[in-house]
Amino acid sequence: PVLATITIVTGLRLLGITSTGFSAAYFATRPGLAYAAGAVAGIVGFVIAMFLTRPSMLRVGALLAMRPGATPEAQRTIDAEVAALRARASWSGQASTAALIASAAAMAVARYL
Repeated sequence: PVLATITIVTGLRLLGITSTGFSAAYFATRPGLAYAAGAVAGIVGFVIAMFLTRPSMLRVGALLAMRPGATPEAQRTIDAEVAALRARASWSGQASTAALIASAAAMAVARYL
């Protein structure tokens, strides 16, 4: 999370320099739009990962640590919650990955537009 935050802040700073202070005229160009779309997609991917995927998997770890000493009925409850959390982490991880791939693709082709 720290390196991702540094990357986002650095990228925004570079975007500000390139666009001469985030001027509207720059973002009206195709490269400007592509860089902006890539930045938004990257930030969305980061937010999804940090606020959906990561907490789900941390909770899975905590639940699985409680499982060995639990009663059979409690183990079934834990298993059901773990399955739901894993499903949530799966789709949110896929969404985050798709956003980050879209971000990288937009930024890779932006200068050629």
